Amino acid sequence: MVAYAAAFVPMLALSLLAVLVALWVGNTTGAMAVLLLIYGAAKLVALVFPQVAAVSVFSYTNWHMLWIGSGVSLQKLLNSFVLLLAYCIMAYTAGWMLFDRKQL
Repeated sequence: MVAYAAAFVPMLALSLLAVLVALWVGNTTGAMAVLLLIYGAAKLVALVFPQVAAVSVFSYTNWHMLWIGSGVSLQKLLNSFVLLLAYCIMAYTAGWMLFDRKQL
């Protein structure tokens, strides 16, 4: 249960990012293609430049492993949680702004 609860935060951030891209692109097929390209590019960049992985939301898809293991400090977990929460807030706000503009 702890792993499922911990995996919710990064998946929420990725979902909000997907909604933002879907609002920006406009059609379903284009949004899915753009999302796949963004995901692949983000994973590749994190592989080529490991220092980028610390701030990439796509690197936290296995974030639950940090919570169920005992080798990570509470400060690192809290820092990662706040970073993911910030990504959620930014993606939600940007998506809301795009949605609001489309309503006018």
